[in-house]
Amino acid sequence: MYERALAGYEKALADENIQTYIPALNTMRALGSLLKSQADIPKARIMYSKALAGFEKVVGLDHPSSRSVENRLRTLNKRMDNKVLT
Repeated sequence: MYERALAGYEKALADENIQTYIPALNTMRALGSLLKSQADIPKARIMYSKALAGFEKVVGLDHPSSRSVENRLRTLNKRMDNKVLT
């Protein structure tokens, strides 16, 4: 469902505008969370990274949305680092 929503945003807004549309960024963040819960870490990282870049562009680094995605991405990276070490 999230993937269909993102496809709709991309079709309606074009790829360069999707990074500045808050509902699309929220969908990317939600898709990242879903992928993380399904243990698809590489795709989750991509979604979180895209969402973070967009939020930083639209609302800045200090906004709660940017910080939330940044924390999720950091946690995901730590989890991946721990798997590599074990």
